Amino acid sequence: MSTERPDNDVTGPRRRRPPLAVASVAAAVLLAGGGGAYWASTASGDGGAADSSAARGKAPVLALDAAEAGPATPGDPSTPPPGIAPGEPDPNGPPVVYRAAGQLPDGPDEAAVHRATGTVAPAEVARLAKALGIPGTPRTEGASWVVGDEDGPGALLKVTKQAPGTWTFARTTPVKPCDPGKMCANQSPPEAGGQPVSEKAAKAAAAPVLKAVGQDDAALNAGQLMGDVRVVNADPKVDGLPTYGWSTGVQIGPDGKVAGAAGS
Repeated sequence: MSTERPDNDVTGPRRRRPPLAVASVAAAVLLAGGGGAYWASTASGDGGAADSSAARGKAPVLALDAAEAGPATPGDPSTPPPGIAPGEPDPNGPPVVYRAAGQLPDGPDEAAVHRATGTVAPAEVARLAKALGIPGTPRTEGASWVVGDEDGPGALLKVTKQAPGTWTFARTTPVKPCDPGKMCANQSPPEAGGQPVSEKAAKAAAAPVLKAVGQDDAALNAGQLMGDVRVVNADPKVDGLPTYGWSTGVQIGPDGKVAGAAGS
């Protein structure tokens, strides 16, 4: 069933995704990982299988449960949101509370903690740019790698150098120059009027991009629509476990080409 939820619209600011521990494992993925693999390192840093008790004792503590009850502090449920006086009702309504209706499965007693570390090399950026069909060599702009022309026509890829290597890709629309002595009118991109491609075609078009970022074996969902653009969302796994908030979204236009993409 198709839905419309512009979570992966690269034309606007990206939403901050809440972290979620899945099966007692916190996973972080660097999408532009070397050799088509995820860049992740365990907190203990000594290979996992050969862990010793001493090595595990040195690993940083990962808090999965809520903090113990204590004095109310900003952010606690007992503390009114900013701008609301004590005793006044929250205009947004009470907080939503979810409770399990049945028995939950037991989680493991121990699990590896994966953290995205290191930096993204220009070779990884070049591989992704090639999959997106962007010519050029990665160049530095502040804390990011950039490939393409920001002024267009063409496409632009930006990749944060530091892990987790958040990246965005967008097609740039050429802007006609103003006639001398005349005021330019606002030039808006053409409105959507085509038909979105099928889910199968969208997944096939997104495959080279997902392979370049090491997500060719990720679970895919191509049900999201943004007008005539179909979005392929890829949810990776780390150590065989699902992740949350690390999706890559690849937008496929009605012409069957990648119109935009983003990952983190």
